[in-house]
Amino acid sequence: MEEIISKKIAVVETKSGYPDFPYEDNKFKSDILNLLESIGLDPNNPFGNYLKEGGTVLIKPNWVRDHSPKGNFESLVTHTSIIKNIMDLAAAALNGRGRIIIGDAPLQNCNFDKLLDISRIKDVVKIFSDKYPEIEVVIEDWRITTMKSSESRESVVQIQKISENDAKIKDYSLIDLANDSFLEEISNKANLFRVTKY
Repeated sequence: MEEIISKKIAVVETKSGYPDFPYEDNKFKSDILNLLESIGLDPNNPFGNYLKEGGTVLIKPNWVRDHSPKGNFESLVTHTSIIKNIMDLAAAALNGRGRIIIGDAPLQNCNFDKLLDISRIKDVVKIFSDKYPEIEVVIEDWRITTMKSSESRESVVQIQKISENDAKIKDYSLIDLANDSFLEEISNKANLFRVTKY
């Protein structure tokens, strides 16, 4: 399989913090474009060589949890201002027609709906959809197993798994990376892992 984008790491110095909702900040967008340009992408249309009109884009943010015991929610998620700017750049490459899927598998005890509300991603999707009516945006929770905790978060009240009869289960494939997994060398200590299955 041909490698589409080479593995590169880039760092761009920016001001501290993120823009306020609705995340319209030209300096912030410029910083993102500078980052993409530093790994060899065209700053005028960074995804233009990889996406075509009517195509599908997957944006996989890091959505860990809907709350932090220490009160810093932003340290547990990809900030929505970054997702919003990537959506806009994808829309340009799609020429205003296509599909964007935003999905992740947070920790099993994450309240996904609450995470979406706190992050304001649904508000961003609404504004985006008004601007690009021919791009369908879908937000997906990829977890197979979820846990609902009590209000005190001290005890698990309910564990919910997707049934084998659920149509959604057909979207999943079990893949064993075996020795190619970075976790293989500690796999014999699986009983120490907090998260066991998505």
